[in-house]
Order: sequence, then C-alpha cells, then structure tokens
Amino acid sequence: MSGKKSQIYQLGQQIKQREVRLARLQNDDRQLSDQLSILRSPTMLDRRARELNLGLAPAQPMQVMRLAEPVSAPPENKKFDAPVCGKTRWRNDPVNHEYFGRRP
Repeated sequence: MSGKKSQIYQLGQQIKQREVRLARLQNDDRQLSDQLSILRSPTMLDRRARELNLGLAPAQPMQVMRLAEPVSAPPENKKFDAPVCGKTRWRNDPVNHEYFGRRP
C-alpha cells in the first residue's frame, strides 16, 4: 500500500472506533439519565429518606404559610412598554436605560 492509502485506511479505522465509542457513550448517557429520573422521583426520595432514618415527614398544615402574589397596576405617569420575557419594562425607569439603549 502506498503512504496515502495507508493513511486513509488508518483514518477509516479511527472513525469506526470513535463511532463505536460514541454509540457506547450515548447508550451510557441514556441509562444514567433514566437512573437519575428514577432517583429523583418522590417515591424513591421518600424510600431513601426512610432507609437513612432522616426523620423527614410531610409538613403539617400549621407549618405551611401560603402567600398571595400582589397584583400591581402600572404607575399612571409612566409609559408602558410591552412585556419582554415576562417582565414589564418602563421607558422612564432609570434602571432600564441600558435596556432601551439610552443613557440617563
């Protein structure tokens, strides 16, 4: 074989080896992802907490405080801009000058 044919053959072998390794790693990744999903499940977390005698229990109703989110209207003297990424921006709000490409 000439030098170039030998190099092509060697590169082909390297590609095959790397493809096999990639397939193996992708399979390992899928298996580990599935295992992680199982370990994060509430059922498994509860079981592990009991096995380790962590003394964890569901919160009692008196231990839970529910807070309502305040609803606020835009100030009347400010111009409203459409929400961006779920957040409201005000044109004359000093903290947002950079956002609108202006400097104070």
